[in-house]
Amino acid sequence: TTEIYTLSLHDALPISQIVNLSEKLNSSGIDHKLWIEQPENIPTCFATKPYPKSIVSSFFKKVKLCK
Repeated sequence: TTEIYTLSLHDALPISQIVNLSEKLNSSGIDHKLWIEQPENIPTCFATKPYPKSIVSSFFKKVKLCK
């Protein structure tokens, strides 16, 4: 069986880090949804579709996660 990667962020990320990570996911073909808070038009979070850990874990190495 393949391990599916599930994670929860520990701290809120700066807007620039959310946008940069979203762009990296896009350029690598990783399907995800970027939430934009309205009416402020501010990116607040994103979620990827379920992927094997081996495919997506490298994108989240610099993000502080809950344990």
